[in-house]
Amino acid sequence: RRQHALVIQSLSSTGFEVGGIQADAIEADRRAVGAITAMEIPVGNSASVLRCGAGVDGGRDFSRVLELYTESLKAEERAKRAAGGDKPPGSDRKRSSSGGEKDGSSRWGPKDPKRAKGGDAATPSSSSRSKTPPRPKATGPPIIVVPNAMTSSITLINATDFFGGATYVPRDVALKKAGGNASLNKLRKDTVLVRHKMAPRLGGREVEFEIVDNPTTRLQNSADWDRVVAVIAQGAEWQFKGWRHARPVDLFGRCFGFYFGIEGAPVPKELLGWNVKVGSFNRDKRGLDSVTYAAFWNGLSEWMHVNRLEYLKMQDEGA
Repeated sequence: RRQHALVIQSLSSTGFEVGGIQADAIEADRRAVGAITAMEIPVGNSASVLRCGAGVDGGRDFSRVLELYTESLKAEERAKRAAGGDKPPGSDRKRSSSGGEKDGSSRWGPKDPKRAKGGDAATPSSSSRSKTPPRPKATGPPIIVVPNAMTSSITLINATDFFGGATYVPRDVALKKAGGNASLNKLRKDTVLVRHKMAPRLGGREVEFEIVDNPTTRLQNSADWDRVVAVIAQGAEWQFKGWRHARPVDLFGRCFGFYFGIEGAPVPKELLGWNVKVGSFNRDKRGLDSVTYAAFWNGLSEWMHVNRLEYLKMQDEGA
């Protein structure tokens, strides 16, 4: 009984009462918190929190964290080489096993007399290896490629509603609004333009994106293909037939990949080996579309910040 009384006493709130708080102080705090939450992007809900353990083998998948860290390291290394012309690590090491001499000669060619005398002149091959060629300046808005297939969740028909308005409109609903298949050609366009505002920590700029579904005919040259920053995967490799990079390992090593599915439907097995992020739409609850919307744009924004920063800088130049 004594122990029970001690426990009750330790849990008592006596002495911790809060009083004397002015109403204007509470209102000021409410406004400050409101200003903070207004800039937040919802990336989860009560259902996703309850499913937090669902992932690879029942555990949470944090592989994206490692990918972002690795990408940032590579970007920093490329920036250092492009800015200072630094040589790759170990290029000046004196290795006897490779047949090289202390004065810089090697078994592949005669000694450089300038280097033999202590000069700092570099051979053309070493200087070309030490610098990373700069990426050509972007000549148009970044491109997002979507599938051109009736079975895909996202196509040009509903791209504006989702990428621009955070709302998923199923294909049958979009066709019904347009008046059926007879009005499909009027509803479908060759290209769609949407604007997205980047997060404040990424500059907070509004970037215009061009969305296409026929890259083999729409993209005429290498400069056009270089503008592709994201590809929405359908789940089959034949989608990329005739593309500049037709192999998924090459394609998704050069751009951001994303797959939109329907909640409860299986993800294509062929897609599981690709470097593609997966999102899903609820069949009925349109209020959850913002979660998938945020997952796509957050992932693409991070990827562009690391790999295609020139598009974020273009906004400063008024491009």
